[in-house]
Amino acid sequence: MVLRRLTEAYPIMGRPQEAEAAFAELLDEVGGDDRLIRGIRLEQTRFRLITGPDPISLEAIRQQTQAALEAFRDEGDQVRMSQAHYILSSVHLRAGRIRELEETARRGLVHAHRSGDLRELLGAPWWIVSALLAGPTPVPACLQACEELVDAGGIEHIGVLAAMGHFNAMLGDLQQARELVAHAQHVLRERLRIPRPRTFVGLRTAGVEVLAGNPEAAERALRPALDVALMVADRDQASQIAAELSLLLSRRGASHEAARAATLAAEQAPAESVTAQALAGAARARVLLGSGDHREAERFAREAIKPVPDDMLNLRASLLVGLAEILLAAGRHDEAQPISAEAVQLYEQKRNLVAAQSCGRQT
Repeated sequence: MVLRRLTEAYPIMGRPQEAEAAFAELLDEVGGDDRLIRGIRLEQTRFRLITGPDPISLEAIRQQTQAALEAFRDEGDQVRMSQAHYILSSVHLRAGRIRELEETARRGLVHAHRSGDLRELLGAPWWIVSALLAGPTPVPACLQACEELVDAGGIEHIGVLAAMGHFNAMLGDLQQARELVAHAQHVLRERLRIPRPRTFVGLRTAGVEVLAGNPEAAERALRPALDVALMVADRDQASQIAAELSLLLSRRGASHEAARAATLAAEQAPAESVTAQALAGAARARVLLGSGDHREAERFAREAIKPVPDDMLNLRASLLVGLAEILLAAGRHDEAQPISAEAVQLYEQKRNLVAAQSCGRQT
């Protein structure tokens, strides 16, 4: 039992080497018990999605997890069914399948409630919130959904709190936004005291400050979050944070540091992570723009947009803004205008009113 708990705790605590060693030892102990092996392998896959999963394909992980889910369903194992849905949710997010992500995460939450397992009750809402942030649900409806998710087994869910802060910033309520992300940081520091969630909270805090027009504060939020992501070997989060940091650095003229952050974003990005790959490409495009290479900057910016599904409204809009800025810098105003207008339309569809207004002023 202790070893099993360690395989759950080590990834959260940022100790990936100890986690792999514990998995290996646990698999040796259980011998030929298929049911126990399935459970351990499921937990191992959950961990390896953080650190990879390259070169394992998302489709292979999906198929393996779906097969395990069917076995756990036959056994009536609610905890393992919740865990399987957690993994499937991560796969859907990496692939940019937002509708499937939310549906799967909500099914996982049902199993978490049936199991009563606190870890699962805290785990499932992360993916629902990710779907709300990434997808087409308008911000007011996202806030309403978050109100229903914030109490997770008697604990305020820090991911939900931080997302609510970001949503409030999109609507222009910056005071409420800052209070919510600060409260999320307080709960994380005083009650949970684990490092990995700091990456998500840092991204949301930075998002609030960008919308507030305070890029220096956004940069201050991203730097420690990046350190944590690298420490716990969370490649997807490390890539996204490094890319966002690179974009901020480029905009204030810190070209050398921006280039290093963009390189880190590209190195860390999982091959099949739509968001990480897109942001890494956007960061590279911005660095090239700063060096005056408009043609290559445009190429990277357009490539970054291609894999992003239409229903990932905020991401597509921000990438379009970056492309429009490159075209404007090249003196191609007539081409930039409709791209900026499309970005405004996407922000308005999401009800990200602050971003829409900011983008509109630039056109």
